[in-house]
Order: sequence, then C-alpha cells, then structure tokens
Amino acid sequence: MTAPKYDRSILILHLESILHTHNPWHYGSAIAEASSRTNKQLRILILSELFDNELKAKPAKYWSSIHNLLSYVYAQATLPAHEEGRLLMNVEVIFRGLSDETSFKDVIEASWDHVFATSSNHIPQQLRQLATTILPLSGDDSALIEEVSVLKNVADSYPVVALGGTFDHLHAGHKILLTMSAWIATEKVIVGVTDDVLLVNKSNKHIMEPLAERIENVRRFLNLIKPGLTYDVVAIQDVYGPTAWDPNVQALVVSKETLSGAEAVRKKREEESFPALQNFVIDVISPSAAKIVSDDANHLKTAKMSSTFIRQWIVDKQNSGSFDTEDKPRSTSPDVEMPGAFPSDSRDSGVGDTQK
Repeated sequence: MTAPKYDRSILILHLESILHTHNPWHYGSAIAEASSRTNKQLRILILSELFDNELKAKPAKYWSSIHNLLSYVYAQATLPAHEEGRLLMNVEVIFRGLSDETSFKDVIEASWDHVFATSSNHIPQQLRQLATTILPLSGDDSALIEEVSVLKNVADSYPVVALGGTFDHLHAGHKILLTMSAWIATEKVIVGVTDDVLLVNKSNKHIMEPLAERIENVRRFLNLIKPGLTYDVVAIQDVYGPTAWDPNVQALVVSKETLSGAEAVRKKREEESFPALQNFVIDVISPSAAKIVSDDANHLKTAKMSSTFIRQWIVDKQNSGSFDTEDKPRSTSPDVEMPGAFPSDSRDSGVGDTQK
C-alpha cells in the first residue's frame, strides 16, 4: 500500500547530543521518508536544549558541527525531491531551543497537513491535534565520535556578518549559506543581492526572479530561521558590496569555490585601512551529497546545486507543456565574473552565494 503524501509537512527532530552533529546519519531515514511523502513544503524543526546554552553561547566555535548537521539534513531532504522531479519543493531547516516553547511558536503556527516526528515526546502542543507519523531513527549510537570539533582561532560570535549572491530560486545551497551566516551573528547580517544590471548574461534570464522578489525571499527566510537580528538585505551593483565601505563588518561567509573573492575583499579592506575579516567557508553541496570533495573550482561549479539548473529545468518543463505554476511553492517566509565579496559568475556562483 502506497503511503499517503501531503502538500505541507513539518518534521520534528530532537538533537539529543552535540555528538550527533558529526554523526547525523542517525536522522537520515526519517528525513528521507518525510521528504518523499511531501509535495510542496517540508519544514524541519530541530529542537535541543543545546540551543539554549552551550551552542548558543559560542556559536562560531561550533561552526563545523552545525555546518555538518545542516548540510546533511538539507542533502537528505533534497535528494528524494530531486529524484521525483520536485525541484521546487521548499525545504526549510530551523534550530530552536526547548527552554521556552514560545520561541518556536512562529515556526509551527502555520497551517500544516501532517506532522512527522521521531518521538512523540517533543511534538509541540500546538501540533498535537494534527495527524502524526512517528518515524524510526537509523541504527544506534555505537559509532558516535567521542568529541566534537571546536574552532580555536575564532571569536565566540560576531556582531556583524556579511555575505552575498544572486539568490535566484532560493534553494538548499542558499539556505545553508544564509543560516550559517545568521548562526554566528549576534546583531546584524548584511546580505548583498546582485542587481539585475549585472545579470544580463544569465542563462534563461527570463525565468529569473525579479530583484525585489529575491531580496524579499532572503529577508523572509532569515527572519524565519533566526528572528531578533537586524537584516540588511541590499541590492549591490559592484564587486564588493558593503564590505568595501563598512568598517564594522567582522566576518565574511564564503564558499569553498570562491575563496579567491575573499582574498580580493581582504586586499580592498587593507587599502581602505579597515579591519581584516574572519572568513568562514561553506562546503559546496549537491542534490545527492552534503559535501563535494574537490579542490577543482570548475568541478565544484558544475557538480553543485544550482539555480542555473533549476531555471533550465523550468524551461524544459514549460517547453514540454508539463510545468504547473502550482509546482512553485509559496515563498519562505550564471553571470558576470566578479572577484569581490558579492560576485556571480556565469554558473551562478559567488564568494557568498555558493550555489545560486
């Protein structure tokens, strides 16, 4: 008998130990099952006491742990959707503590068709009246590592963090980039969104979302995943964005494939006698892997999750007459080579926006 599918589902996971951030396969089967049974929107709420204390106090120190967990969850949720031709399914991964249930009221108060969870113990009260499926965890804890990686040469957190990109058809790669930037910030995140004037050479440009829509999607997603910060989401028309004139930025989030752009930013700020930035690097992911292991920038650009691919998929569907505008979920919440903080190349790749 085929399991029923739902348009909008929420999956509740409980992070019991920080060790699970480095061995997240524990949640793999549950994430894949929830994703395969969801058509349009899957929100994954990861709850843990750790987000109230240890991880909250020193978020930048635990960059590697959270980045690993987040990338794995997005990859596991995205793979079934891509395999089944649901490239536009909206997946959102959100972290919340357990000390105050009102802290995630905004995340769960929307109308959901179904609840998935790995235990009934951590389902928020507001969701308990909905139909629920309890999914088993994978394996046991016998292979857990004994300690986690803690970054030593970074501050506990950073007041102001910057990143940039095109952010067309916001997907998992973008969301990892945005989430990790907000994760280490305590006051403000500055996001440079590439203006249309720099995107005239985009492939399938007529499918690209307008600048105002891309800016609003980024702002809405950031306010969803971490309310309380200031989000300056601005259009940029040069290669550096605000990193060239704002001395108050302390950290820059970049991708592995665009580290050369971070070096350009360093030189620019040095010329302006601005403080150097602490760089944090996002691994490039694909629809089937949480990390692409390669030092070849060209390979990373072709293998990664990309808005270029999504736009071509939409065009192909339209040409075949099989594209349904209902396939595009509600909003959450290749280009000119630019060597600065907020570039985009012909394959939707930038220093900040790793996977446009």
